Amino acid sequence: MPWCPKCKTEYIEGIEKCADCHTPLVASLEDAPAGTYSADEADAGMCHTRDGNADEGKDAGRNGNDADRNEKEENEDGGKAADVNEAEDHNGEDDPEDEDVLTPEELGRQLSRHTATYVRPEEKYQDTKSSGYMLTIIGAAGLIGLALIAAGVIPLSLDPVMQYVFYGVLIVFFGVFLIMGINALKKSGEYKSRISEEYARERSLMEWLMQDAQKQRLDGCRQSETSEEEAYFACQDMMKQMILEKVPDIHEEHMNYIIEKAYAKMYES
Repeated sequence: MPWCPKCKTEYIEGIEKCADCHTPLVASLEDAPAGTYSADEADAGMCHTRDGNADEGKDAGRNGNDADRNEKEENEDGGKAADVNEAEDHNGEDDPEDEDVLTPEELGRQLSRHTATYVRPEEKYQDTKSSGYMLTIIGAAGLIGLALIAAGVIPLSLDPVMQYVFYGVLIVFFGVFLIMGINALKKSGEYKSRISEEYARERSLMEWLMQDAQKQRLDGCRQSETSEEEAYFACQDMMKQMILEKVPDIHEEHMNYIIEKAYAKMYES
């Protein structure tokens, strides 16, 4: 850094003369010619100027550093933006290798369309029968209790007005329970009659799907697809169409259950 040999003030690069005494600057104070400045001048009059010029040099250096730092940050932000744009452009392009692969959304829609919760008829029979017995017992016991209260067997003193409200509300309440229980028992009888029927239909359709004619159609459909997921859904659709042509009145939940079971036995066992 250049120095003023007279004022002993340090300047930044590029300045050739002292701003106070107009003396040419030197590279260092050791290079200053003898007699250029006096100690009295340096101590008495030049301290304030020297400090001011030093501050100006520091401010100029600080401003230069701030400019360099701002330029570096702008370059980094520009590089990040370019990387983001490049990544978005890449994501927007269709990858030929992924054209035949199902996305998670498409896979979820396909699964919801091909699967359904199927409850076996014997499970429906057991659940409905137990519910029917419970409702029937509660309703019958409640009505019997009201009859005993009305006959005086079970003593219960009630206000005449409240007595009508009491009997009216409880008779309706227990009567509804009794009717629901009887209907549930009738429904359980229907489920019981369907147990052997659905088992026989399920066994017949499973054997029919595994015959050579149907198996060849399913194999051709499976081989025509490029991915395992698409082959699975294509075979499911074909089996559904074949079953509906053979048994149009089959329940959809039961049909989906048979299809899942047949596919697993043919291709996953």
